[in-house]
Formats: sequence, structure tokens, C-alpha cells
Amino acid sequence: MTLRSLETIDGPHRGIEVEFAGAPFADAAGALVLLHGRHGSSKEILGFSKHLEPRGWAFVAPSAAGKEWFPADFQAPVADNEPWLGSSLQAVAAILAELRDRGAARLALLGFSQGACLALEVAARNPGIVEAVFGLSGALVGPPGGARSDPPSRSPLEVYLGSHEEDPHISASAVIWTAGHFRGLGAGTELLLHPGSGHSIRPRDIAAVQAFLGS
Repeated sequence: MTLRSLETIDGPHRGIEVEFAGAPFADAAGALVLLHGRHGSSKEILGFSKHLEPRGWAFVAPSAAGKEWFPADFQAPVADNEPWLGSSLQAVAAILAELRDRGAARLALLGFSQGACLALEVAARNPGIVEAVFGLSGALVGPPGGARSDPPSRSPLEVYLGSHEEDPHISASAVIWTAGHFRGLGAGTELLLHPGSGHSIRPRDIAAVQAFLGS
């Protein structure tokens, strides 16, 4: 299904489909929005939620138009990823606002790969929009170390970054820079670089998410 709010956004992600799992909103402790990677799907990322021991949370997963949130590399100039990136940011913000209107007391974001990049962008650009963001194999969008104008966190924000030391898609330096940027914004930030090469979600990443959901 799609959400009413997604019918009003601009660009290619207008009216995208959204899948739901976990606890019903009326009974949920909160809502975790999960963002899939390039060529992934909402069903795929919802499958990951089975590892999270739901603990009474609702899980919400939108599916990007064309199975990608933006077309170019995450470190390309931001303009190269428009209007897709802007539309993606609008879509996620609209979903979070609608979930809050539906009564979700706590909100968090989790993304993998390109979805992690998007989740981190949403959290950085919109202080107070979520309580926590989990960037699994992802980093902020844009040229490495580029100037940004993100406002400081207005409320406590928990940031978790988990990636491999030798990720073929996400450089460790980009993840380290992202951690430093969030710390500069006043966010509580944990960075874990898994040894070796890979582009996957590791058990310690899952444990970090489980710890938050149970808090």
C-alpha cells in the first residue's frame, strides 16, 4: 500500500509502496523505518527485521521507485543525484511525519547500503525527526569531506555506524568522516568497523539494533 503523505511529495518517489510488519501501531512501542539498498526491495529489508526480536515495535519499509533511491554513487556531487535524492528525502520525512500522526511515540531509522546513506542524510538534515539512526554499510551523501550546513541536534540522537574495513562499495574513510560529522552535531555516535572485506550486516550490528529496541 501507499501512504496518503506520499501522494503529495515531488519527484520520482511520489506514491511509492510501503510494507508493514511487526506490532500494530495501536500497541507498538515505536516504529522503525527500514530502507533497502540499491536493487533491493521493501520485502527484502523487512525479512531482515525477523532477526531483530521485534520487542513490540512496528516495522515500516518503503520501496524506492526503480529499486534505487538515487542513481549515481553516494559520493558523487549532490546535484548528480537530483531529483531522486530530494524526492527520497521528502518520502522518508513524510513517512515519519505520518507515523507520528498515527500515534508512534518513538521513531527510528535503519538503512543498509544506499538505504543507509539515505537514512543518515534524513537524520542529519532534520534534527529531532528520529530518536536513533542505524547506518549499516553506509555514509553521508556527497563528495568526501564536503562542506555541509546541517543544524545541531535539538534532541538526543543515537547514531550507529557499522561497516567493513574494506567494503567494496562504502569506503572506511567515508564512514569515519560521517561519524565525526554526527559527533560535531552533538549526536551520540558509535562506530564499528568490522575487520576484513565485505558488504553485509554483521551480528554485532544486529545486537546494537536489538539493544535500542529493548531500551
